[in-house]
Amino acid sequence: MNKERSVFNTDDYGKVEIKLDKYLKDNNFSKNKLAVLTGLTFTSVQRYCKGKNQRVDLNILSRFCYVLDCALDDIIEYKK
Repeated sequence: MNKERSVFNTDDYGKVEIKLDKYLKDNNFSKNKLAVLTGLTFTSVQRYCKGKNQRVDLNILSRFCYVLDCALDDIIEYKK
């Protein structure tokens, strides 16, 4: 039997983690350079690096992937 899953039945439905900071460090790419090349403020990039955003902007994630020449799963991950 296929049991339906609902967020109303559990508090443990996982989370999405932004791995941008680790990616930048591993690839020797500065936050300041990323801010300049994406047209964002350093503070905005810093918020993404620290995972302090309440909402994630898909356009900004696309900019990151374009500038860093990476896949989305290089900078963001779903953890159960």
